[in-house]
Amino acid sequence: MSTWKPLDKMRYISKDIPRTDGPAKVSGLAKFTQDIILPGMLYGAILRSPHAHAYVKNIDLSAAEKHPGVKAVLDLKKYTVRYYGEEVAAVAATSPDAAEEALDLIKVEYEELPYVVTEEDAMKKGAPRIHEAGNVRWNRNGDKKKVEEILAASAHMVEDTIRTQVQVHNTFETHSVVALWEDDKLKAWISTQGVHGARDDFAKLFELDQDKVETICEFMGGGFGSKFPVGVEGSVCARLAKATGKPVKLMLPRKDEYLAMGNRPSAIMHLKLGCDSRGEITGFWQESYGTGGIAGNAGVPLPYVYRMPDGAIYQKHGHVRINAGAARPQRAPGHPQAEFGMDVIMDKLAEKAGIDPLEFRLLNDPNESRQRQYKIGAEKIGYYERRKKVPGSDRGLSCVSRNSRFSRPRSCTGAGGSRSDR
Repeated sequence: MSTWKPLDKMRYISKDIPRTDGPAKVSGLAKFTQDIILPGMLYGAILRSPHAHAYVKNIDLSAAEKHPGVKAVLDLKKYTVRYYGEEVAAVAATSPDAAEEALDLIKVEYEELPYVVTEEDAMKKGAPRIHEAGNVRWNRNGDKKKVEEILAASAHMVEDTIRTQVQVHNTFETHSVVALWEDDKLKAWISTQGVHGARDDFAKLFELDQDKVETICEFMGGGFGSKFPVGVEGSVCARLAKATGKPVKLMLPRKDEYLAMGNRPSAIMHLKLGCDSRGEITGFWQESYGTGGIAGNAGVPLPYVYRMPDGAIYQKHGHVRINAGAARPQRAPGHPQAEFGMDVIMDKLAEKAGIDPLEFRLLNDPNESRQRQYKIGAEKIGYYERRKKVPGSDRGLSCVSRNSRFSRPRSCTGAGGSRSDR
């Protein structure tokens, strides 16, 4: 095991270190993709579907092509749109206003189709089919009957249904691309979390060698996982630049971010958790599902953190497709949902077992590093004082485990009086 130096000997830890990008950002000298302006630059915009599910019968681009400010119009060849906000057509024009005017001139004839926009509706028998493989992909693990028997024999058992909603990334700087072709080479300023990955995406999209693509991102106004792929927005911008022979800037409006630039999937978790009379976890039971929109990837890595006995875990999880924009990675994909669900059920079991919730975690988390963090955190936030009252009650103190792992003595006061921990 490595040993850390004393804090006063550390070069960076526990020290105030100036951010190297701080002066440029606070002075306004930092150049984000949205700040890029090139000579003769055009402005791109994307027309999106107003329907959750529809067949595109016809697209008439003629009026948009005749607009005096328009230099290129693209039919994105979406014969079927599967969510509100999916890309249908795009334009490049001499100004952002001209581009928006041109979008209004594009005439699209749709045939609306049945759709589902909630997990529960998508899971019903006879629901509109979103993917040829079906709306739900199930993962199963463990012996359900065995785990239910373990939980039934436990000293304490609780169950609950915990939900987390779909969340969008909502970055300060929306997805933005400026594309410029120089002969057979593509130069792209792109708000991205991965300049090398963006280069590879562009090279694959346009069948170019990697050395024919240059991607630039000096500063990025947030990404949180949503800005790894080039996406349709990057492809469209580069196609418009190629069609016009001019540099094109495509900055997505905030509404487009919400509709089509990814999200953190939902999680609906029906959980059961048991423990013995000492407070050690005996078994974990999970039936859950969530949606990543049309992508259907909505995994949750349960059970989370805490020690579980071998053979005492049952899991069934459904990845549900609905007619909504596809998920993209967002800060530890799946983990916030799992952590929230796990700690809610841990709190409920600790309460039922009459054990302080922090003590309950210390008992069931074998990780020494986290144990130290629990104790440091408890001290820093004044946990001992904050736990004096039963939540929602004025009638006394909450009980703590007699075999406390903390060195500090504590007392337990309730409606029946008080005692000192022995």
